[in-house]
Amino acid sequence: MKPVSKTATLLKLQVIGFNCKNAKRHILKTLIAHSSQLDKYPSYWENVDNLKKQKIIVKEVFIGTEEFNKIATQFKSTLPKAVVLKVERIQNINLWRQFQLESDRIKEKLGGNPDSVNIRYAYHGTGNTPPQTIYMSEDGFNVNYCSDGSLWGKANYFAVKSEYSHSYRHKTSKGTFQMFYARVILGRAKLLGQDKSLREPPMVEGSSNVRYDSVQGFASGSDIFMVYSNKKAYPEYLLTYKSD
Repeated sequence: MKPVSKTATLLKLQVIGFNCKNAKRHILKTLIAHSSQLDKYPSYWENVDNLKKQKIIVKEVFIGTEEFNKIATQFKSTLPKAVVLKVERIQNINLWRQFQLESDRIKEKLGGNPDSVNIRYAYHGTGNTPPQTIYMSEDGFNVNYCSDGSLWGKANYFAVKSEYSHSYRHKTSKGTFQMFYARVILGRAKLLGQDKSLREPPMVEGSSNVRYDSVQGFASGSDIFMVYSNKKAYPEYLLTYKSD
């Protein structure tokens, strides 16, 4: 099989071998189906027809909408004194495709059940790093820039409670604060006590080559999830808020 040419809408293939016409038809059908899956965005994303050209669209989620109220209510459940000033939805086509590919890989690894991918929303504070440098980048959350010697080693950390991530909030030049509300692929998570030496999840019990997909811990009153791969988290929402 040799690729002849590829465009955004058409992939031509030259297939050499037995029954090549049927093989070509099957391969094209598979590729088109896979491509369609990668370009399947959440139903509430806006202006998706422009994504292939613009690559990144940041949309404000307006105050009073169902989407805003749901996010703000969840956020304030552990930060009741906070005032949510703005919610922005990050629509980054390349980061989304990477996330979808990883989701498909984990699903296949765990037997094909979509529920086994175990995607959760959780909070992430970026400290001194401006959030824009994360959602505008090629890798999104990047383990390479995480601190050594953290509680569960060098990983991207996500908290169930916004109160926990408030300790790692980003402070803007206007004196407001920001943090992400991200989608995180947990897959098969391993509950562990603190271990600063971790660089990846441990092996599954009884296996010498299959690892857990994430690590779960508990600190400062919140469940914490650690992922050691950039592709396992997508920075879908950026919250701007003020708090005492």
